[in-house]
Amino acid sequence: MAGGGGGFSRDAMNRSKSNRSLRKSHQGRFKEHQETFIHEHGPLKFKEVSEEELQQIKQEIRQKAKKDRLKNLIIAIVTLLLITVGVIIALT
Repeated sequence: MAGGGGGFSRDAMNRSKSNRSLRKSHQGRFKEHQETFIHEHGPLKFKEVSEEELQQIKQEIRQKAKKDRLKNLIIAIVTLLLITVGVIIALT
């Protein structure tokens, strides 16, 4: 068993080196594709909204985020209670 796994380690290191080299070369290709996309489709166009509509949209987003946080908190508390009850029952 002594000395086993050397080939595995060497293979992992070679794969890691290969992946790093691919990642660096990918950056240039991404820039090329991005420029091509912008050239073909034109610049992005955003809907114009009034300041009042923008404030309303922001308020709706905030309300939804608050509701989601509360929902996640309730789920976490219920889960923690169920785990605690399960551990207590298991120990008795």
